[in-house]
Amino acid sequence: MKTKGLWMALMALIMGFVSNEAYAYDIEVENADGVTIYYNYINEGTELEVTNKTYNYKSYSGSVVIPEEVTFMNRTRKVTSIYYAFDGCSGLTSVTIPGSVTSIGNYAFCYCRGLTSVTIPNSVTSIGNSAFYGCTGLTSVTIGSGVTSIGYGTFGGCTSLTSVTIGSGVTSIGNYAFDRCSGLTSITIGNSVTSIGSGAFFGCSGLTSVTIPNSVTSIEAWAFDDCNLESVISLIEEPFAIRGKASDYRTFSLSTFNNATLYVPVGTIDKYKATEGWKDFLFIKEGDEDAVAEVKAMPVLIQRDGQALTIGGAPAGTPIHIYDLGGRLIGNTIAVEGATRVNVAAAADKVVIVKVGEQSAKVRS
Repeated sequence: MKTKGLWMALMALIMGFVSNEAYAYDIEVENADGVTIYYNYINEGTELEVTNKTYNYKSYSGSVVIPEEVTFMNRTRKVTSIYYAFDGCSGLTSVTIPGSVTSIGNYAFCYCRGLTSVTIPNSVTSIGNSAFYGCTGLTSVTIGSGVTSIGYGTFGGCTSLTSVTIGSGVTSIGNYAFDRCSGLTSITIGNSVTSIGSGAFFGCSGLTSVTIPNSVTSIEAWAFDDCNLESVISLIEEPFAIRGKASDYRTFSLSTFNNATLYVPVGTIDKYKATEGWKDFLFIKEGDEDAVAEVKAMPVLIQRDGQALTIGGAPAGTPIHIYDLGGRLIGNTIAVEGATRVNVAAAADKVVIVKVGEQSAKVRS
């Protein structure tokens, strides 16, 4: 009986390993480069999601190109999701996400320390919690226009991240989404964003300036705490209460409240001085011609031609924003190679403010 019992226990242990292996993925197929990628069937077997070989198994390294569709046993299915697939794959150096993918799930690329850049296509509508958490080698991220929300801790601890362009479809930036991204020096918050979650940019010590669009209706606790902001450009015309410097849950750090300049739209300074939290800024200026954030010389050529601006020499991928003298956003785009043209038909002013990346200049007609 003892022998039988030992044998049964051993078999149970073996079967446990087999079942764990089987549970982790449904099929494995080589891509065009000969890299084996593991998939699960989803949506009643009509689609595929990229996964890992087994849990805690570092299946991928080097460069991985995810195909749009996979043919297996004479049936072709689209790849629409990435779930937990690359968690801990520190040897992964690049990944190509196809336009068929609509969802990047929780922990999808967590701790992929060798990953240096990522482009999330417009087809993706959601990015899960901690999807890129701890990707310390990641320096740039482009988030497609299809994404509507950025989850909890999505890019937390990405200490090498210096530039983020948030797509025009994003409406909410989740709690701790960019927590401790200490290398982040610029951030473009699209005018579709309505909420900025708790600790969203907490500990982004390299961030010196931020522009908050008029679309934002809530900014939660610690959103910009422990940052070294020198200027906060708020385009919000009807300021709402935020947590002030006396609160343990303050929205901005004490040094920001005490030393940074808050720029607000013309005619709203009294509102800001009467609104909880905003009134704690010691330096508040209206965004007229004499109170625009520091103007720096730019190695680019900016020309105004009637209702359009042409910007030449800006590095491709650099965000470009155009404001009128009331601090209102009247045009925005991303720089392309060569010259970039921006429509400013809404500008009644003869002078507009052109912001290329983190540098600004006044342009007269």
